[in-house]
Amino acid sequence: MSPRSLLLAGAAALILPASSKADELTLEQCRTTARLQHPSVALARAQTAAATARAAIALSGYLPEITADGSFLATRGSGGASLGTGRGPGGAQVTPPISGSRGLLGPADFELWSGGFTVRQVLWDFGRTTNRYEAASAATDEARAQEQATREAVDLAAEATFRAALASEELVAAMEEAKRQAETHLALAKGRAEVGLQARYDVSRAEVEVADAEYRLIQATNARNLSHASLASACGYDELPEGTALVPAPPRTLSEVPSLAAAVEEAGQNLPEVRAAALAVEVAAQRLDGAWSQILPSLGATGNVGLRGTSLDQLEPGWTATVSLSIPIIAGGADLGGIREARANLAAAQANQDAILRALRLDVQSGMIAADEARARLAASQKREAAAKEGMRLAEGRYQTGLGSVLELADAQATLASARADRVRSALDLSVASAYLERLLGRWSDER
Repeated sequence: MSPRSLLLAGAAALILPASSKADELTLEQCRTTARLQHPSVALARAQTAAATARAAIALSGYLPEITADGSFLATRGSGGASLGTGRGPGGAQVTPPISGSRGLLGPADFELWSGGFTVRQVLWDFGRTTNRYEAASAATDEARAQEQATREAVDLAAEATFRAALASEELVAAMEEAKRQAETHLALAKGRAEVGLQARYDVSRAEVEVADAEYRLIQATNARNLSHASLASACGYDELPEGTALVPAPPRTLSEVPSLAAAVEEAGQNLPEVRAAALAVEVAAQRLDGAWSQILPSLGATGNVGLRGTSLDQLEPGWTATVSLSIPIIAGGADLGGIREARANLAAAQANQDAILRALRLDVQSGMIAADEARARLAASQKREAAAKEGMRLAEGRYQTGLGSVLELADAQATLASARADRVRSALDLSVASAYLERLLGRWSDER
């Protein structure tokens, strides 16, 4: 693992149950490390932090701006006298001690020291600052909703991948059992052929059954290895430590799903993507208002207090205060262009929100159908597996008593292997479909 992965994995270990063994990986550990280490979550988290900072910047428009100023002016030459003539901040006459002199080199004709504080405050800008702050605040909420959506999507993908890896291990176990049964059938066929109770064809057919079982086992083993590699990536690891055992997770069950209309309404109220789309419209609307406010006047005040004099020991206090009104006249079309751009961005945000809401109903309906189909398929596959087990038991009994053929035994074996695989896949599909629908309805929880 990379140093970064080790560091984040160590952070994850601090919040995981102390009873977890080092060579075991649970579903909750996988989900936790995925939320900590997945690049998509890190990107969404950084975007939320940036949006929060922009809101703080927008808030500063309500607050005064204070700066400290200090300067030292020294002149020599014919312009020295004219530069130095005038009044200081307190109204005192400031004149140069020496009239303008000729030449470049020599001491300064006039020196002026000044220092003080300047305060600037916007009094009223017809909503320009307000719109900017409200847009930034809504953008922060939108970023948080997008971060939640990203976190939930990564969380869901980690759970689906973990359950797929568990299913692949169960399929390997089923194929190993099928291979052991095929080898038992081969030994039985050889024994019966040696005493003349069965033809040599039965032995050849049983050998084919063993070869088929070995091939299916290799397929299942390769699929398991690939699923473990996918699991490492989904959980946020470079690779799973050798010998890591996956702790079985109970099937995910979904509470009662209401009618389609109620489910769509629930999803619309709780799904973070829907909330983010609505906030994007709010952001665009505030920015359009802000674009309009750019063509309105702005009223502000500036105050300065400080010291000024021709030497440090002759500094005198003074202050100035200014109230200014700024009225935009023409900006080369930039202000009107900004309004058109903001209006187009608002239309785009509204169209995106409409597209999400339109797709939401289809997504919810598809999720409900998928969960119902997976539930029915699992029930059917469980019954089919039970029937296949009974068929295998009868076929083995008939073959041992000489009433059955090796073809009947092979068919029973293939039927049982297929029924077991179908039951494992159906259980996986139901858990994943339930998780997807739960997340779609806005019932997802990071802590689950």
